[in-house]
Amino acid sequence: MLKIFKQKKDVLIFIIGLALVCYPIVSNFIENNSYHDLIKTYENRVDNLSDEKKQQIIDSANDWNRNLYLKQQGMSIKSQNYNNILNINDGVMGSIEIPKINVNIAIYHGTDDDILSVGAGHLEDTSLPVGSENTHAVLTSHRGLPSAKLFTRLDELEINDLFYINVLNKTSAYKIYKIDVLKPEVIEEQGFPIKDGKDIVSLVTCTPYGINTHRLVITGTRVEYSQKQKDSIKTALPSLREIMFYSLPFLFSVIGILIFKKKGAEKCKKN
Repeated sequence: MLKIFKQKKDVLIFIIGLALVCYPIVSNFIENNSYHDLIKTYENRVDNLSDEKKQQIIDSANDWNRNLYLKQQGMSIKSQNYNNILNINDGVMGSIEIPKINVNIAIYHGTDDDILSVGAGHLEDTSLPVGSENTHAVLTSHRGLPSAKLFTRLDELEINDLFYINVLNKTSAYKIYKIDVLKPEVIEEQGFPIKDGKDIVSLVTCTPYGINTHRLVITGTRVEYSQKQKDSIKTALPSLREIMFYSLPFLFSVIGILIFKKKGAEKCKKN
């Protein structure tokens, strides 16, 4: 009876262990479907808006951006309710696509932790990403979460890579021209200044992976959008980190089978 109990205990421990190493993979799959559904809902709501309503939303966002630019010039600005501007669907203002690393997630107002765990947060007091001049929008998200990729592979991006911002029915393309690794206090000191005549978007996440003492800041400037160019971008092969990550369930299963076989052989010898 004791041996049977021990065998069942070993099997149960193996199943629990396998479930734990499989959890991140299954969770990522579920989250990716959730992102797709959320963006689809956003697009459906946009399609149901009248042209007049869309223009009102864009005008309000442009007013916000114009006010930020004037504030940087030292001029007084009028007050606006940030959370009401560009709020199309439950705080979602659009989406960001990074084809090279297979990212397509919603952009939310604010940078609360619950937002950064499910999508990209827009840093309040920076420009709204509507594809206009004299703007510098900042988007941030987590990396290394067991349940979602988000900006995990952001460090694989290089100079001249492209990413895309989708807001309402407009897609804006941005080409990366600068990649920095900075301490949080440096970012706080220098901020994200607007450059005259430029449309800039910065993507921010923690680095190094799993340590998070610094911030990876990837900055792109708007270039002409080309659907053909976007479609031609190939997704990069998984990094060594990802390969190891996805190999864990297989390795765990192999090790478990070998251990059970060894125990079975030892049991046969004793009998």
